[in-house]
Amino acid sequence: MRLSLFLLPLLCVFFSHCNPVQQQAETDSDTLTYETEPAQTKSLAVRAQLKGIPNPQKLELALQLSNLAKEELQVKEIIISTPEGLHSAPVNFNQKAFTLPADRDTSLSLIFQPLNDLVLFKNTEMPGILKSRYTLSIVYILKGKKDSEAIDLKAKIPVEKYQQYEEEYRIPVTAYCFNTASQFSRMQQHYLKGLKLPGNIPFVHLSDQELAVSGLNFRLQSYQKRDSLYAKILLVNHSDFPLKIDTTQLGFVFDGSRSSQNHIILSKVTGSKEEYNMVRKGDRMLINFRRYSKDQNHPRITISFKNSFILPTGKSLFYNDLEIVKVVAK
Repeated sequence: MRLSLFLLPLLCVFFSHCNPVQQQAETDSDTLTYETEPAQTKSLAVRAQLKGIPNPQKLELALQLSNLAKEELQVKEIIISTPEGLHSAPVNFNQKAFTLPADRDTSLSLIFQPLNDLVLFKNTEMPGILKSRYTLSIVYILKGKKDSEAIDLKAKIPVEKYQQYEEEYRIPVTAYCFNTASQFSRMQQHYLKGLKLPGNIPFVHLSDQELAVSGLNFRLQSYQKRDSLYAKILLVNHSDFPLKIDTTQLGFVFDGSRSSQNHIILSKVTGSKEEYNMVRKGDRMLINFRRYSKDQNHPRITISFKNSFILPTGKSLFYNDLEIVKVVAK
């Protein structure tokens, strides 16, 4: 049977889009291949192939272990470390149950989701992009021995390849924290004395990411990424009174100007889901919001605490809004 000539171009386009080899090649082009030299002790020989997958971000490790001893060995730990000393264990390996008989080989396929930047993670919960260098460490113990042994392998990416990866995947992030240099704590404590809250001595403690107010704890993570400013607040109520959240008032305030562009999401961690905006004693609430902003040079940014957290009396828990300031940029 012959095909009409006008169908041939269509078929060529169809097969070019469905070619699995071509799709695999496109996927592999984004993969980071680390150069890793084999390593050996008297008891254990190790060969490794480490690959970095940018999206979703992870490390894939193909590991070959050879027990050179006459005794069984137990692997106690397999970790990936950054040059700064941040350790990450594989997410798919039960290290407590792994043993390798004498004179035997085995292969393992492990996946890591490494923590690459501690400061960035603390302020944003982002792990940071993959590093150009890692150290793979295997800790093991021979049967009948008291002390464990370790073997390390160094893994690195060629400079040019890593620079290409950085240019594509490193997205500027600016983190924010509470402004602890302000007079907020002193003024807030004075304000609380006039409220006469039940069962609580007026108390205020403010740090970079945490605010404690008479039994109510607020933990902040805030950052600017691309064209938006984000905040996540974990609110825990240890007090003897409930607190209502007014989402119509909550959000970022730029230079004294509030906007309806704040997008608010309340999520009850514990407590009644029906009272979605009420935080009673023992309740935990997650508050997420963001505001569109390409400008990262606002003279003053505050979060509208004053009119957003309401006491049973109808009064605000806070005398004023809280200012946030830049803490780190990546």
